[in-house]
Amino acid sequence: MDRCESARCKLKLIRGSGRLAQALVRMVQVFRILVVFSIAALGVAVFLPFAHPVQIHVKLNEPMPFLWLGPTLLVSTIAILVAAVALLFFRRWGQWLGVFVLLAGIAAYWSALAVGFGSALAMSAQVLIALSALAWLACLLVSRRPTVAAMFQHAH
Repeated sequence: MDRCESARCKLKLIRGSGRLAQALVRMVQVFRILVVFSIAALGVAVFLPFAHPVQIHVKLNEPMPFLWLGPTLLVSTIAILVAAVALLFFRRWGQWLGVFVLLAGIAAYWSALAVGFGSALAMSAQVLIALSALAWLACLLVSRRPTVAAMFQHAH
């Protein structure tokens, strides 16, 4: 009867022990700041103007390479927002969705560079996108640390 089996009871025990509780709170704060910063930086980068106009040459007898870009960006945007909410609420599947979103975002940005869209972005937008990706990667790495990983195991 002295054993505490529920996740809430274990978290209360962890929170009750001074330094461990402070470390847990700090790591959770760092984790949440990284998630919010990543989304905010990406949101700001999206609304920055282009550095120069983008010229697109369309050949009518070939499929347009940029036609997939719109739907891909829409799906990626929805997926990153869902992953961010899942990570903020410590859902385990949010970690896997976060990895998928990061890899898909890198692939989409790399493809956009190949087509010519990436070079048209302002330098500040490129820096914000890079910072957003780094912050997202950092939040995924922090989510694997034992103090934060315990929160994912105990979330309902």
